[in-house]
Amino acid sequence: METTRWKQSFSINVAELDRQHKRLFDTVAELEYSLNMGRADTIIDEVLAKVVAHTIEHFAAEEALMYENGFPDLAAHCHEHSMLSQQLTTFNLSHMAGRQGVPVALLEFLKTWLQEHILKSDKKYCDFLNTRLNSDKSEPTPESAALMRQKTQPLS
Repeated sequence: METTRWKQSFSINVAELDRQHKRLFDTVAELEYSLNMGRADTIIDEVLAKVVAHTIEHFAAEEALMYENGFPDLAAHCHEHSMLSQQLTTFNLSHMAGRQGVPVALLEFLKTWLQEHILKSDKKYCDFLNTRLNSDKSEPTPESAALMRQKTQPLS
């Protein structure tokens, strides 16, 4: 797979979310560089930690913005985020168990996921959010409101 770098075509025209996407791309580039230099095993812990931290921050910001603006596909988008979080947990567990090949598999997964998610899923809300952010905000849909209440409920 070719090297993945941030390109303007990945922009969703929301500065904070684009900045967060760029940080994810930078982390992927860091892993790729380490793999090419034969040092992936020395950096995999740090990369996994960064990816998890970046995605937690990014998903929360993105979902809040979609919620606040009544994005109708919020539930589906949150589901994609949840699936990525589960996959990252699997990579973490595999690494902790000492399985070989985790850095390469993680790199290929992240490169594909970032491109696919941004260019397809995130682009679905791009025009919607930019229109809303540049005009009067509307109320969240009842479905979005219910989903965000669920996501913010403390675990028992």
